[in-house]
This record gives sequence, structure tokens and C-alpha cells, in this order.
Amino acid sequence: MIQPDDLSLKWLASFRAVLRCGSIRGAADRLGLVPSTVSYHIARLEAVTGVALLTEERPVTPTFEGEALLACADEAFAALERGLFRLSAPRLSGYAQTIQIAAIEDLDADVVPALSHALKARLPACGLVFTTRPSHEIRRMVANGEAHIGIAAETGEQQAFAGEVRLLHDPFILVAPAEAGLDAQTLLAGGSGLRFLRYGAGQYMRRRIDAELARRRIALAPAEEYDSSAAILGTIATGGAWTITTALNYARLSRLHGALRPMALPKGAFSRRIALFHTPSFPQELAILVRGLMVPMLIERVITPTRKQAPWLGDSFAIDSAAML
Repeated sequence: MIQPDDLSLKWLASFRAVLRCGSIRGAADRLGLVPSTVSYHIARLEAVTGVALLTEERPVTPTFEGEALLACADEAFAALERGLFRLSAPRLSGYAQTIQIAAIEDLDADVVPALSHALKARLPACGLVFTTRPSHEIRRMVANGEAHIGIAAETGEQQAFAGEVRLLHDPFILVAPAEAGLDAQTLLAGGSGLRFLRYGAGQYMRRRIDAELARRRIALAPAEEYDSSAAILGTIATGGAWTITTALNYARLSRLHGALRPMALPKGAFSRRIALFHTPSFPQELAILVRGLMVPMLIERVITPTRKQAPWLGDSFAIDSAAML
């Protein structure tokens, strides 16, 4: 029988990274290794376990046995992180440098203020600078050292960062005026008589939505464009328009919920993933602290009230298992 001592943490780290990134090369970029090293780790892991753990699909997915091992590996790494964090907690309280955090606007109403308060309580000597930017700009800022921590969507267009961890699964949804009484099929068919509002051409949200509409062979009439989710949903609340956005964007504008009707996308959902990442030189313990503070905030302030209002969201709007400490 295989024993835990037979396995290397490096092999398991590579295995998890391949499944998070969908490829050997993506895992190598995330871990700061060369692809051949990641391949070697996977080969050794499969040799010791005696089973194939990864499929040959693109992106790479786990086999039945690989899925079981992944769940156990995630639990083991989470336990290690909890232990390491407890060891470092006394040291963190004296951290006195300024922490620069760049986050998407979706978090600025409910999560960022609470995160700021919680960080100052635990790190009283440090300074905090919060910046709001679109996801692609946040990834550029962290890559260039302009921010220590980034909280943004995975865009699929930029390499993963060392220490990048998924926080949240955020499904795309339809939002229309509450008074309109229309269903999702009517909106997507273009027969609602309402204007379709969309995100600006430079935004990841726009590209992701356009790609999904093209995949479904849905052609909507030319639309008004906005850079801000608040502007889009505020316009819809006045009537006469609808949009495709995400559950997180909808959740942050609770003051408008009485005038809005969120709906599931028919024929299968699609989603984006929100991740937390940091510069290589930023202390790992601090990144774990930020993540540990954010997860219960997301659950209590965002996910639970939104799922209560829209039960059909279910587990599609949820914390990623990799983020649980």
C-alpha cells in the first residue's frame, strides 16, 4: 500500500498546478520551474501511485483517480498553510511597510472596506493603498511591481503568478428590469424591445461575453457600451435595457436590487474565476492572511445574501476549494 511518505510535496504541487492552469507549461510558469521539471514530477507521481492521474485532453483534466488525489492534496496543502500561518502570526503583527492592493471594482462596496479594517486591526504598523482597476490592468500592475497583491479575474491572456490562488467562481447571468416580466430566452432572441447594454471593447468581460454569444450563435443588435458595471445596472434599473454581467457585479449593487431581475442563462452556464496573486518578493504569509480574511467576507457579505435572493445560483456562485484555509 502506498504511504504518504512515498510522495513528494513538490510532485503534488506540480500536479495541483497543472490542473489549476490546464497545462504543463502554465503550471511551470506559475511555479517558476521549467516544463520538463513539472513533467518529471507528474511522471514520478504516476509511477509511485501506479495510475494515470491526468487525461490527454486540452486543457488537461484529472482522471477519476486524479480527481480523488486532487481533493486529498488540496486538503493537505490547506492544512499545511494553516500551520505555517499560525507559526508566522506573531511575526506579522509588527509588519510596518505599505501594502499596495489592486482589486476589481466588483469588490469595492462590500469587501474592500471590510478587508481594510481587518488588515489594520492585525497589522497596525503597516500602510495600506487600495487601487481599483480592470482585471487585465491589475495583472499588469502586479507583473510590473506597481502593486503587491492583485485580486482580479483570470483572463487566460497573461501568465499565472507564483502563489496565485482562485478565490471565487463567478457565473455570468442576465439582468433585466424587474418590471419587464421577460424571460431569458426572449431577451437572447432579440424580441424583448429592450436595449442590450454591454461592456467597453477593451474589457475582459466584453471579450468573454462576446465569445460565448458567438459560440451560441447569438447575434444581438448594436448596443450601448459602458466601462462601469454600476453604470450598466443603474441604467437598467431605470427601465428599457438589459445586460449580461456576473453574479458578483450584481451583488455589489444591492441598493438597485428592487428594480432589477437577475436570471440564469439558458442552455448551460459559463463563469469567470476571481483569483488572488502577488509579486514574487511579497511575503507569502501576508498573502495567506489577506486570502484568509477575504474568504469569510465573500461568503457572508456577497455569496450568502445573493444566493438567498437568487437560489437558482446554487454552487455556481461559490468559493473555490483552493481558497479554503
